[in-house]
Amino acid sequence: MIDDVLATGGTIGATAKLISRLGATLIHVSVLMELEFLNGRELLRQHGVANCSAVITT
Repeated sequence: MIDDVLATGGTIGATAKLISRLGATLIHVSVLMELEFLNGRELLRQHGVANCSAVITT
């Protein structure tokens, strides 16, 4: 999955849940910018998303 900004993880978390319901596996998330202070990766881990890369982390 590719997203523009990882902030709280809500959009990616919801998408991960939908992908799982469809019987598929989300193996990697790429984002352009991560707002690290909002701890979005924590929510992603709760949804089983372990692999995430960001071009810019602030």
